[in-house]
Amino acid sequence: MRFFSFAQLTNYFLAKWGSQSYECKNEPNQICLYVTDRCTLSCKWCLRQSEPEKYIHQRSDMSFQLAQRILEYYPKATHLSLAGFGEPLMVDDLFKITAEFKKRPMKVSIVTNGTLLLERINDILHAEFHSIFISINSLDAIDYKLVCGGNKDTFSNVLKGIHLLTEKRRSTRPSIDLGFVLTRDLFYRTPEIIKFAEEMNASRLYLHNLIPHHNYKDYTGILTTDDEEVVTKLSEWKRVKYKVQVCWPKLVQKGLEKPARICKPLWNWLGVDIEGNTAGCHRAMGISREYGNLFQEGKQVWNNAFRKKLRMCFLKNEFMFDCCKTCVEIQP
Repeated sequence: MRFFSFAQLTNYFLAKWGSQSYECKNEPNQICLYVTDRCTLSCKWCLRQSEPEKYIHQRSDMSFQLAQRILEYYPKATHLSLAGFGEPLMVDDLFKITAEFKKRPMKVSIVTNGTLLLERINDILHAEFHSIFISINSLDAIDYKLVCGGNKDTFSNVLKGIHLLTEKRRSTRPSIDLGFVLTRDLFYRTPEIIKFAEEMNASRLYLHNLIPHHNYKDYTGILTTDDEEVVTKLSEWKRVKYKVQVCWPKLVQKGLEKPARICKPLWNWLGVDIEGNTAGCHRAMGISREYGNLFQEGKQVWNNAFRKKLRMCFLKNEFMFDCCKTCVEIQP
């Protein structure tokens, strides 16, 4: 990766420290490409399972030419993430895309479920990703199959892929980050999860609170601030020094009436799918034409009516959507 340009650095600092208004003065600093609707798993808490009708008719995967076209709108971005409501490593053109963008002054990362790591290990290493985020979400094969799907060998193959990746990578790059969605049941196995991440030689471990895509008023399974046992356990575990960097889950406050803080990604992050549709946010909301379409609105999609209204709500300390109330971005 080459050094960032002056325009990129200026945009980055403006996004990070500039004054925030409903009309964003900077361009998005981070672009996320939702490159496919296809997936190798069927994780219970994924938005795909909450809105299955959106994924019945699968579209073609993102092509190299389409990825180029999208990034041309925002040349000042410094970070590209390859993700999707599907598995990015299924995309044929994926490594043509990474080969193009690693020539640019841009950090390229990927979010994967890890099921195809063994199959595409050489391509992955050659791509020279800045970071690889792998969603694990289970500690054993039986639970993995129940929660995420796959077959009897899937979990074992994911682990083999991670081992091979950490063994063959250059020094500390790419960063190998593991992610677990901490349901209430899995929460009490947190020390085991941390030990697992250390044994896998992970760079970082992300412990996520559950996002209730099916019903944002249902706190079942969510880690909340009023659960004294959860609060006590977290405090206890945080005092321990670990070999892996642990990013702890943010607890949700029940019945939150106002945002405790603004949703920062609204001022620096933009997700775009195969048809140019944009994401409502980077956590709770999916992709929809209602949130704006890059190919129809051009660069102005970054400051379209939807995004201005959503930013204004946060600046006024108000909620626009129910899904925001359980999002960790705005919790106290």
